[in-house]
Amino acid sequence: MTQPDSLAYSQHQTQQVSSNAVKDPTKTKIQECINKKRLEAARIS
Repeated sequence: MTQPDSLAYSQHQTQQVSSNAVKDPTKTKIQECINKKRLEAARIS
């Protein structure tokens, strides 16, 4: 998997999560995990 594709995918996931966060509070935990993974990926690249 190339870096741009994975980055675009994680951004898309984050947008979905943030739109659902109001309805489902547990989704904010998932978003925190995604954000951490994105930060780590950005650090590696």
